Amino acid sequence: MTGSDNKAAPKLDRKRPRDNSDEKELIVTADSRANGVSTSPTIDKPSPKDSTLKPIYEDSSEDLPPYGSQEYWEQRYEKLKNDCCNEKTSNDQTSSCTDNPPDPFHAWYFNFEELAPLILPLILGEGDKEDEDEDADEEETSSTAEDPENVQVETTHEDLNEKAQLNHEVTNSDGKTVDSDLEEVDDDDDYYGNDDDDEEEEHETNDPPNQKGLAHNGPISVMEVGCGDVPLGRDLLSSFLEMEAEAKIDPSNILEKVICLDYSKNVIDAMKAEQHRQDSEKGKEKSTVPLEYHVADARDLPHDDKSFDLVLEKGTLDAMLSDRDGNGPTNCRKIVSECARVTKEGGCIVIISHLNANCQPGLEWLNDIVVPGLLMGAPQFEWNVEVHGSEADIPSDNEQDDEDNTAELPESPGPAVYIIRKGGMWTTKESVDVDNEELPTVPLRFFSY
Repeated sequence: MTGSDNKAAPKLDRKRPRDNSDEKELIVTADSRANGVSTSPTIDKPSPKDSTLKPIYEDSSEDLPPYGSQEYWEQRYEKLKNDCCNEKTSNDQTSSCTDNPPDPFHAWYFNFEELAPLILPLILGEGDKEDEDEDADEEETSSTAEDPENVQVETTHEDLNEKAQLNHEVTNSDGKTVDSDLEEVDDDDDYYGNDDDDEEEEHETNDPPNQKGLAHNGPISVMEVGCGDVPLGRDLLSSFLEMEAEAKIDPSNILEKVICLDYSKNVIDAMKAEQHRQDSEKGKEKSTVPLEYHVADARDLPHDDKSFDLVLEKGTLDAMLSDRDGNGPTNCRKIVSECARVTKEGGCIVIISHLNANCQPGLEWLNDIVVPGLLMGAPQFEWNVEVHGSEADIPSDNEQDDEDNTAELPESPGPAVYIIRKGGMWTTKESVDVDNEELPTVPLRFFSY
């Protein structure tokens, strides 16, 4: 990861990494308020520089409403349905228009199979096996020796992780979480500055050990905002149903319910029709976990505070930010705020966005949209953010100063996955004045692949 001088980064909580280094993890802290004079950018109250946030996508179709608006998506999904059915009429009178559907919108984001190594450990955890009784292995070994054929094997969350072929994180001797495929970060060698100045700023929660899964204490509730026609929530449930036959575990022990929301009635109707068709298939048993589709505005969710353990969002913020009516940043903050409000204490928000924080626009997006939204929606709680994605290949100073250098600008590192954890309450106040009170910092950690 290159030096943070190349980025409009939030205020650093620790020393900055050297340029051209091999660090794969960096801990920074985004202050909610600027305290006195600071030479580093900070996050102030939710009044960002909206002019710096540019639309992700532009749609030049003159016959469509502005990209990201509700009218835009209603027309796009209606056009998708009509084009599909017209193809059926012209080519095959007997086939269903769902036999060969066109590619879904936002298909260029990660699909569920690519996201599973991050999402499934988030739910199942990676340390559950260590919490079992110490004599569990001895009892199982004894029973197997007596009568292996009559022993019922108990499947743990660890078994499901193995079935999904997950890439686990590992920890070093100090409890620091590192990527299993990456070199371990050495604090003494990888940072500038005086170590004594930074010892007081380090906090144990910046380097958590392997976390228990969200479903550690029982089945969890999942909500997806802006599900579109490729709902992550649906695919998440399907993955557990597929593993059920192999792992011999009831998905209802892990998932309580899955709710997918979108403010396009057309796409929700299409998803309900697809669900009804699948449930009606001969020999298909209905899932023990309810999957629900509802029309809802993500800026004003019809749910109580702290209703969901896991909130998913893929591409909705990008689409909303691209709305040419000028209200994109404000609307995006409202969406993040609502997600923060309905997330349970100890729960997680997962955001997939093309605004990768390994690049300057992504860091600005975190500063101007995500963190202010979190503080607006649940200011009494502590938050921390993990950024999972590829790094940007930024030219070195020598390459930039080389007159003969004709290299093109680096390509975008691609989308990033943001895992946002809602911690405990830092205050007992029922309401917090985000404009005038000093709020806790938001740790930011990078995991690059």
